[in-house]
Amino acid sequence: MRLILTTAVLSLVFAIPASADDALVDLTKVDRTITREPDYQSQPHYALLVFGPQAKQRSWLVIDGESVAYIDRNGNGDLTDAEDRVDLDREATDKIKLGGSNAYRAMHVFPLGEIGGTKLSFKLWVRNPDFDASQHDFYRDKFREWDQKKWVNGSLMRYTKNRAGSQNPLLLTVRPLDAQIAHFGGPVTAALKWGNRQKLEPWPKKFNFDVNLGCHNLLAKECDHSGFAYTRLSLKEVPRNVQPVARFEYPVRSADGKPVTRELRLDQRCCGDTFYASLMLPKDATEGMVKVTVTVPDWPGQNVEVAEFEVPINQASSRHSEASYILFHRPDIRIKDAVNVLRKRGLDVFIQPEHLLIHQDEKPTFVVRLVRSDEVQEVASSLGRGTEHAVGLGQCDARFEIGMMDFDKAVEKQSLLIEIQSAIQELTQGYVYQTWDKQLAAPR
Repeated sequence: MRLILTTAVLSLVFAIPASADDALVDLTKVDRTITREPDYQSQPHYALLVFGPQAKQRSWLVIDGESVAYIDRNGNGDLTDAEDRVDLDREATDKIKLGGSNAYRAMHVFPLGEIGGTKLSFKLWVRNPDFDASQHDFYRDKFREWDQKKWVNGSLMRYTKNRAGSQNPLLLTVRPLDAQIAHFGGPVTAALKWGNRQKLEPWPKKFNFDVNLGCHNLLAKECDHSGFAYTRLSLKEVPRNVQPVARFEYPVRSADGKPVTRELRLDQRCCGDTFYASLMLPKDATEGMVKVTVTVPDWPGQNVEVAEFEVPINQASSRHSEASYILFHRPDIRIKDAVNVLRKRGLDVFIQPEHLLIHQDEKPTFVVRLVRSDEVQEVASSLGRGTEHAVGLGQCDARFEIGMMDFDKAVEKQSLLIEIQSAIQELTQGYVYQTWDKQLAAPR
């Protein structure tokens, strides 16, 4: 047996009250003592789970290699209790089929059971040793850091009484002192879904603003991956009529010198844990930071603390928000007309309920939508203001939007984009505007 005593000496404080009766909770002061540990067969990796508004119950989660886990069920700091060992669930593991990149070769499932009144399961992401992370922007720096520190990662699944599942990223470290603390049942607030990767897109791009509700974790020591900083609530835990409200204060001033603000109700839901809505920034808000304040009113019996963020306006191209607009005035044109002209050019077009998908190499590459609204007319008029196209654009009240599943990959398929633009511009006799380079082209 191994005897270890550890103490938390960290610098980052997350302290948010769940209600007026709750005192602040400082996760850096959570006791990290482990009194006894089993004889591990591999390098152990640690994370600490805490439960309740004041994080009074704590349970260490330790992964031993790829096939054994330990969970301190009674929170006594002794991981040698017989019931603390959890073996790999081979049947559940074999059912998981990984898609996407081949960065991981498997996801190993450890059913932890009910801990602190919460049903949990841990899924260890098992790296693929043949994967070359240096060729992938998303993985390159992250995997390099994790390899240097010998960290491993996984998904801690939390299941509610109505069987709703919430997936919470977890980093596990080789030292208990450095471990991430995941907080369950703690003070509730809002968090940016994309953490420090969240950006707002400049006018006239329309984009989604996404938040989660839940409680803050304490990141592993020297970790700056904000995706691990939060334990999310599932949508089924939030009444349907409860909608977060985001107030945006832009880095521009109105004519009377007051800050330009907008309030947006995040009335859309997706992905099991995300609240969102679409918005477009003011034309003059081109750079700098936007102050965003998120509140959650009208949730009886649940106090949700106000959350404030500083979110930058993106200055580079966006992976998912760039689009080519074909602006026109032809009330007789419908989405089916676009289908016809695109297919006549031999393009692989798939009709969806609200848009078209255009495939290349059997993969969806471009998305085409037809939009008619006052906002479309306002954008068209603004694009034409002060130019020789002012009259023509001022009459445009519709547009086809050619969006991209992945901007970087779409650029590589520029000939296909040009073909789509050409077909739809010929159909509509419209103007073409590209958000990524701000180029405007008149009808041919």
